[in-house]
Amino acid sequence: MFEILNEFSDLVEPVSVDEGYVDITDCAHLGDPISIAEQIQKEILHRIDLPCSIGIAPNKFLAKTASDMKKPMGITILRKIELSEKMWILPIDDLMGIGKKTSPRLHQLGINTIGELANTDREFLLRHFKSMGKLMWEYANGIDNSEVESDYGNPKSISTSEVLPYNYTSTEDIYKQLKKLSIETGMRLREK
Repeated sequence: MFEILNEFSDLVEPVSVDEGYVDITDCAHLGDPISIAEQIQKEILHRIDLPCSIGIAPNKFLAKTASDMKKPMGITILRKIELSEKMWILPIDDLMGIGKKTSPRLHQLGINTIGELANTDREFLLRHFKSMGKLMWEYANGIDNSEVESDYGNPKSISTSEVLPYNYTSTEDIYKQLKKLSIETGMRLREK
């Protein structure tokens, strides 16, 4: 998948095995953002038979939020001026970063939607959640100044994965696959 994404932009940041950010700021020669998203979706589906949803937004946080809005083959645009109608109406639990411990605390404080969080006094959130309160408030207001990083320096882990053509059931097939992935991971580790 990342090989396909790199055909569209040099700025591709993997997040997981099947998720990443692509900065298309300098890709106007490929078309408008929607047509680029459609091309990416079509290529990924055609070449690796993987349906994908794509979020188009001015920053990584909003792009991730938008991509989760229409699955599995949706393309969603989320602009900052649309937050109140598209994002603020969602339950607070839908905000990225709100976990099982934070959610009940927010509900106890009377904050049940993303919009209510966005309109809560930031100092109040800092008192109750420290630096996490600032981050939640920024996300709820569509603020994310992090850039797409195609060179992510020293990785914390190195792995290799592969989508299998079918479910392996024999021990021999499983060991062959594990050996292949281990060799590839070892090569990647030595390269780093």
